[in-house]
Amino acid sequence: MKRLFFVFCALLTVSLTGCNGVGNKDALIARIGNENVYQEDLNLLYDAKWGSDSSPEYKQAIEDFFTQTAQVSLFLKENPEYESKWKEYSSLVNKRVLTVAYVQFFLKENLGYTEEELKDYFEKNRALFDSSTSFMASKTKVAELYYLYKSADSLQSYIQENLSSQNRPEEVELAVFIGDSVSTLEMVKNFNEGKSLDSLGVSRRAHVRRGDEKGMFQDTSVNRALFGSDSMRVGEGRHFIVRGDSSTDYYAMKMVSRTPPYTATVEDKKSMFEEIFVLRRRNFLMKEFQRITEENKDYVIEVPKPANPQKFYEDHLEMFKTPESYDLYQIVVANSSQLAKFPAGGLGMDLETFKKFSRELSVDSAVVARDGFVGRVKKNFALPYGIGMMPDLFTAIAGKNAGFVTSPLFSTSDSLYHIFYLAKVYPPEVKPFDRVKPGIDVAFANNVMAIDSSFVAVSKNGKPIYTEKDVVALFKEEIGQGTYDKAIRDQLVAMLKESSVGEDLANKAKFEHSWQYRALVRQQRLYYMYRQFRRNLLRHGFSNQELIQKKIPENLLKYEYAVKKDSLCGEKTFEECGAKMENFLKGSYYSGLLFKKQLEDWGKVKVTFYNTQWESLCAQKGLDYYWQKARAYVEAQNLKNISEIVNNLIFAYADDESTLQKIILDAAQTYSDALLFDDAEKNYEAFYTIWPEHPEAEKAMFSRGFVLNENLHKDKEALQVLEAFCKKYPKSELKESAEWLMADIKSSGKLADDLMKKIDAEGN
Repeated sequence: MKRLFFVFCALLTVSLTGCNGVGNKDALIARIGNENVYQEDLNLLYDAKWGSDSSPEYKQAIEDFFTQTAQVSLFLKENPEYESKWKEYSSLVNKRVLTVAYVQFFLKENLGYTEEELKDYFEKNRALFDSSTSFMASKTKVAELYYLYKSADSLQSYIQENLSSQNRPEEVELAVFIGDSVSTLEMVKNFNEGKSLDSLGVSRRAHVRRGDEKGMFQDTSVNRALFGSDSMRVGEGRHFIVRGDSSTDYYAMKMVSRTPPYTATVEDKKSMFEEIFVLRRRNFLMKEFQRITEENKDYVIEVPKPANPQKFYEDHLEMFKTPESYDLYQIVVANSSQLAKFPAGGLGMDLETFKKFSRELSVDSAVVARDGFVGRVKKNFALPYGIGMMPDLFTAIAGKNAGFVTSPLFSTSDSLYHIFYLAKVYPPEVKPFDRVKPGIDVAFANNVMAIDSSFVAVSKNGKPIYTEKDVVALFKEEIGQGTYDKAIRDQLVAMLKESSVGEDLANKAKFEHSWQYRALVRQQRLYYMYRQFRRNLLRHGFSNQELIQKKIPENLLKYEYAVKKDSLCGEKTFEECGAKMENFLKGSYYSGLLFKKQLEDWGKVKVTFYNTQWESLCAQKGLDYYWQKARAYVEAQNLKNISEIVNNLIFAYADDESTLQKIILDAAQTYSDALLFDDAEKNYEAFYTIWPEHPEAEKAMFSRGFVLNENLHKDKEALQVLEAFCKKYPKSELKESAEWLMADIKSSGKLADDLMKKIDAEGN
């Protein structure tokens, strides 16, 4: 389903929510359970990129909306307390909903014009639009044409100012050969005899634009030959001598092509300039919105500060400790072979002995001069003398005592091997309060969990707008599973401030009375409730009962093994691959259960349509309805959606053996109709493999053999299947056809050719 995202907080991937509202009762088109659906709700779902309000994508969005509405109605019937929770939560985000509506529709889509203005222009200028297209489907184009109409003088000036930028000077393409005087003269002769450039081995090409000549093409004789009155004809070759300050160069050039100069006209470039002009308007509106929100001084993001810095310090001493540090010495070598004289591990070595080895083995004279001394190094900080960052070092010495010697460690900074001697360990120490006092405010602001819930996060002219409690509530609802840290908090607070400014701008434009805002409010309430429904389902439904306690149906595992064994299991048997498939299918099985629940829930609510044109987009027809959709996708060759429907149905009805059987057979036929023959034969095989005694197994086995032969041309496999068919079903009505197919395969298709010739002859 289409989702709108907060324009100026793109880093937050949270769905929008907003305050409750009442739609125009005259536009009521349906009542699903206890939920009303308005025409405005469906208009909001429309996306201009679909091109038409009769597109399959729009119909699918409406169908999803109806289904979710039914599930929300049932959820609220069982959990009415969420209405009050919604009212409490919506008070936090209603400004954001209005801001999103204002930015998305008034600025980006309507280009700053009211709906009434655009409708009036549309009605008075119907000839400019497709007669079969509605205002809703044309609205983006309506806004653009209306802007061009209102800004006609500015547009004309813009075109005149920029038209010359589209002019193109004369341009030539040349083949160029460089050599001595003899070879270049010979090459010119070959050029003029019409010999191909490939046969002459001339691969160098040059494109030269008049007025932008560089290098040798600035030479007077060369330039005159390219663009002068005596310029070269296409196909002609000439010889050139270009004298420099210290050398003379010889060239053979052939004119490959010549593009005449182009002078742009308003007629040619008008549509391009109009498109750019509209884009500039849209970008200006968005940048202006950003500027106003950033420069607004009425709303202030307050910086958290501790009420009692001393107490914060005492309560969080761990935050103010120095890092553990170490006195280190080293031996530096270029490769491990230079350590042959050094005792492996250096166990029991005293510092003086290590210094001696450092002087004898180190390849760096500066290290030798310092007896290998590195200095006092802080944990997880870079080491001095170009050694750089060495995380492996701190891992190696963690918890070790003085006297420990590391194994050789490679430094990417100096490309040398280092052996370190741990001379002394300095444990972390708490820094005194006076030393850290200047940084207490920063430490407090970074430790967001320490901020009191009553702290005012955003104020307007000194008055509280949002508190820390509000910020935390937003985080829990919209992000929830992540870590509430400073970065997330800063983004949420910035969003609250900007949405407050946006609300003021929207109110100034009187956009709070728009149908888009009313519809978006209802949509976000629906999304909020549907999110609670899904969470509730995971807490108390499928995650425990269906996915953990209950195993995936064996028939589903067998089906998946049959159709995906090569990619999923390789050479493993069903028994060997079962556990892997069960883990692999968990997510898809859960999605299937949700899909089935959607179908079941639709049948549990009372649905009344006041506008019957939308009634056909409902799932009340169950399986038949989805097979009708699949057949429509076959006609449209929408192969991805066919597979999606088949998978949804198979996973949804994996528990219902008789229904699953019908689905797999129907899937095989549907795949065949869609020319997806690989999928068709796999589904036929799955059916008769899982249910060999089923009455339809005979037909499925024959159909697979036919598809392998006729459509996939896998004659060897087809022959094996058909032979097995005749052996298993010796009295089948299809046996004669199977035997004919086998005979035709063995004749390499001669029987079929002869039959076609006979049919043609009889027809004549």
